[in-house]
Amino acid sequence: MPESLLTLDRSITLALNGSDSLFADRLMLIFTSTLTWVPVGILLLYIIIRNNDLPHVLSIFAALVLCVAISSSLSEICKALVLRPRPCNDLYLMGEIATANGYTCSGSGFFSAHSANTMALAVFLALLFRRARSAVFFFLWSIINGWSRIYLGVHYFGDVITGFAVGAIVGSLLFLLYKRISRHMPHSSRVVSSEYTRSGYLAADIDLLASGLLLTAIVVCIIATAYPAC
Repeated sequence: MPESLLTLDRSITLALNGSDSLFADRLMLIFTSTLTWVPVGILLLYIIIRNNDLPHVLSIFAALVLCVAISSSLSEICKALVLRPRPCNDLYLMGEIATANGYTCSGSGFFSAHSANTMALAVFLALLFRRARSAVFFFLWSIINGWSRIYLGVHYFGDVITGFAVGAIVGSLLFLLYKRISRHMPHSSRVVSSEYTRSGYLAADIDLLASGLLLTAIVVCIIATAYPAC
């Protein structure tokens, strides 16, 4: 990569990395944890089961697993090939990069699996549900997850942007594969109305999933606010 792009990448990373706020540190530490989003994942599975016949449920579950598996695998392959150090371990940024509560990661950093995984899921779900206002929450969830990796000093801006691009491609291709496979499955007929999204899901269920993301983010903020006082 040209030195000018590396310099720009470091500059943007430093601009988005860390802060003097204990609240923001704790917020990002909780937000970046996979465990934080388990309740939303359970809600997602419930909605998929509630709105589909068994063949579709199994196909969608498989596609969601593949979104994460393929994105993670591509990330690990690139990390092994590129061997780019993470900002927190990079000699160029030693003393400049901020970390939160001693949080670091070992190994190479290019590209971010967190960013690829979350964007693959966001794109797949946005295409699956076809409800624009809910899709906004899916993409915001992915973007903030990506930012958390820069904030915590474990990924460069370029690592995250590349992860987003790879995730978007993986999510789109898996959705196209699911659509091709689903053509050969039986479909339940539904009356076209405002109660359903364009893809046949109950609109209230998809809004509930978006609300679950928002509620989780609010709870994370509450926990992050209370933590410094403990």
